[in-house]
Amino acid sequence: MMKLVCGRNKIILVDYNQILISAVSAGHSSFGSELNPDMIRHLFFNMLLSYKKKFSPKYGDITICGDAPNLWRKKVFPYYKAKRAEGRAESPMDWTMIFETLHSLRSELEEFFPYKVVTVDGAEGDDVIAVLVRYLQENELVREGLEEVPQDILVISADKDFAQLQEYKNVSQYTPMFKVMIKEPNPRLNRFMKIIKGDSGDGVPNIFSDDDTFVSGKRQKAATEKRYLPVLEACINGTEIPREHAVNFDRNKLMIDLVDHALPVDIKEEIISVFQNAKTSRGNLMNYFMKFRMRNLAGEISKF
Repeated sequence: MMKLVCGRNKIILVDYNQILISAVSAGHSSFGSELNPDMIRHLFFNMLLSYKKKFSPKYGDITICGDAPNLWRKKVFPYYKAKRAEGRAESPMDWTMIFETLHSLRSELEEFFPYKVVTVDGAEGDDVIAVLVRYLQENELVREGLEEVPQDILVISADKDFAQLQEYKNVSQYTPMFKVMIKEPNPRLNRFMKIIKGDSGDGVPNIFSDDDTFVSGKRQKAATEKRYLPVLEACINGTEIPREHAVNFDRNKLMIDLVDHALPVDIKEEIISVFQNAKTSRGNLMNYFMKFRMRNLAGEISKF
């Protein structure tokens, strides 16, 4: 029978794309047009080493959770993240170089570093993390009494969507942006309110507004307390959503809910399979660090 993860009852799930792009954005503020792939490597691996030193004693080994192409959300809601490309086109950052480096680094992580790397076509890092959090609650080793419950799980990401995963009592979140743990006092309420209010950054309007609100330049209808309270009460009580809001509520739930997570079954099964079978062998890190002139990290190979 397969052993769950490296490090008994502990795991760190790193939201790869989010933390790398955040680091690159910060790096661009400091270095501007001089920012290049080698500098991004330095930024990322120094960050990764700091996470390993800070959190591995409590939370175990790292699993890298990345985005992949052909997102399932875009297939069911075409306006999902529809304005992102437009925003990048207006940015002074070299996004072609950044994404090429991001993909290269992910391949290098798989080849040289002792971490599981999980990416699945159609899935975002959010999906990977949500599926693994659920799987690690309910996997066959837990059901058969061969692993303890709960397994300590740390999510490293500044993405506020993960606050809802704290409905699982063994899940914690650290945001590198502010260097603090995020503690959500009422994750269930947080989840329902996110569904009701939508996510403008992802192009998901509130449940009172049309699908194309953000791409067409419409103003959202205000999510006033008077409007949302009947919906929130239905969520909390497990009763039927008011009919006039049901369609848009289902739209937002599909896009946002990571606890009652409705991603396609084939993607979910593939995430679990990739996680179970991912290799964690260490390549020749010394040669890797020297090749990319990361001499400061060459002396800390054993700490990776």
